[in-house]
Amino acid sequence: MEDDGSGPLIVLAEDSDVVRETLTMKLEKGGYRVEADPAGDAVYRLAGEMQPSVVLLDIKLPKTDGIQILKTLKGDPKTSMIPVFMLTNLTDQRLITEAVTLGARGYFVKSEMSFDEVLAKVDSLFQK
Repeated sequence: MEDDGSGPLIVLAEDSDVVRETLTMKLEKGGYRVEADPAGDAVYRLAGEMQPSVVLLDIKLPKTDGIQILKTLKGDPKTSMIPVFMLTNLTDQRLITEAVTLGARGYFVKSEMSFDEVLAKVDSLFQK
């Protein structure tokens, strides 16, 4: 993909500046448009208004809970089909299992993830 500003839209909710900026840069270089929300409080509104192709959602955000956002997204017919991947530093298997059970496509443990892996997983959603 080329970065011409017209690629699929990704909403990214991540409070870590380093992770958010690095993911944004990697995804934009991969041809995606990124709308970043560092606090997570605008994810539901952004998803409803902009209908992104993917949401990357931190489980723990400063103003809200990523699991609750996921429940809200998956409970609304307008946003329920948007693929969501969770981002976490947690190793709490209960939260990860809950997220997948609620409809998350998967998750990335931030301390172990490769930014190229995130890009490849997002790219795989658009392969025919």
